[in-house]
Amino acid sequence: MNKLLFTLLLSAGICSTVFAQDSSSSLDSLSNGDFNNPRNFKKLLDSSNNFYNDGHYTKSLELNLDILKMAFAMKKPYYIHQGYRYLAYDYLVLNDTVLAEENMKKSEYYAKLSNNDTATAVTFMDLANMYSTHKKYQKALEFHDKSIDGFGKFTIQQDWQKHIIIPYSQL
Repeated sequence: MNKLLFTLLLSAGICSTVFAQDSSSSLDSLSNGDFNNPRNFKKLLDSSNNFYNDGHYTKSLELNLDILKMAFAMKKPYYIHQGYRYLAYDYLVLNDTVLAEENMKKSEYYAKLSNNDTATAVTFMDLANMYSTHKKYQKALEFHDKSIDGFGKFTIQQDWQKHIIIPYSQL
């Protein structure tokens, strides 16, 4: 029994070290100025998501501030939207509703600026969820309806190898 426990603890330690190294290498690429590599940006988002899901909200928040800097350096509104969106959820879980709402509104602004209807609809859904959590039901319903309208612009066609979302206007 002790050997099994030791093996499990050792395995967990190795896995956490590997994930930590992955986060560090992503941050290193950020500090080296490799801003225009979408893979590095995706790695940072994945690392942030891992921190958040593991309950390391402060680490997630710190990383999301770096992600936002990277997104602004890339000058890509869609990435800026993602940075603000992730940051908003960090503030929300840390019970800072003022900063959570502020960052969600910035996320909405940059989603619209990116001309990405899916990102905009997701942001409306985020705002609806946040408002409903804080018992602002009328605002929540307004954003819920906006989200439904936003997602209504798309139809899902199934390809056996992947799912593709196609705007109605392209059918």
